[in-house]
Amino acid sequence: MLFLDELNRARPEILQAVQDLTLNKTLAGKPLPPGSIVIAAVNAGEEYQLTELDPALVSRFNLYEFVPTVEDWLLWAAGQDIDSRVLTFIQQHPEYLDGDNPDADAAIATAGLIKTPDRRAWVKVADFVRNHTKLEEIHFKLIAGMVGSRASIAFRQSLATQWGLGPEQLLLQYSKYSKQLKDLDIQDFASLNEQVLFWLNTGHCPDTKADNARKNLLKYLQYLRKAKQQEAIAHFYSLVQSPKFSDAMGFVAESMELIDFLSEYLEAIEV
Repeated sequence: MLFLDELNRARPEILQAVQDLTLNKTLAGKPLPPGSIVIAAVNAGEEYQLTELDPALVSRFNLYEFVPTVEDWLLWAAGQDIDSRVLTFIQQHPEYLDGDNPDADAAIATAGLIKTPDRRAWVKVADFVRNHTKLEEIHFKLIAGMVGSRASIAFRQSLATQWGLGPEQLLLQYSKYSKQLKDLDIQDFASLNEQVLFWLNTGHCPDTKADNARKNLLKYLQYLRKAKQQEAIAHFYSLVQSPKFSDAMGFVAESMELIDFLSEYLEAIEV
């Protein structure tokens, strides 16, 4: 497979060479290996400086549009061990993953330099804050340069309300952190459910602690039932059934107690 990235940023003479490459699988008289295929990616949107592709070149490709969701990014980010503070913020405020910045500084905007949040920028933020347990004023000013002022302010406000109870604390140290559950509402439980499944789905749970994590997951679900947080259980059940969380479901399926709990919950709903 030959992958041509940013095809519609190429110069016209490069695109001319691609014509022969895609039609005859040759470049400068040299053939690609037998069975080779050519795949290209392009950007779309008026904000990009792009080269219009010739219809003859476009006709050589099948066209498919890919629009990754916020959940797709969160699954990827969890697998990359992105800082949990950034993950939690995007999970709770998905509108800031990709967005505009209407409050951009007028002088900078006039120069055509408007900083807006995007997926690459949030990875920069995560890398930046990783080594800073406590963020100060100067840190948020630097973050504003990465994602824009509005996103930086929203991120700062989010950190003030994050409860510090993540999947690792819940599943590996339940007895120590379980008291914090009483301070959460339904939105918080929904967020925690997603974080737990992201964490499990990306294989962050150590094998030596897996059995203990399953027991603590059961304790968490039992707490939700006792606290009459039926919506939170329903939310967890619907998520774990999703194909995107198939690895997390495999983790859950290793415990008959967890399977029995979820089965009993489902039967109670049907009744």
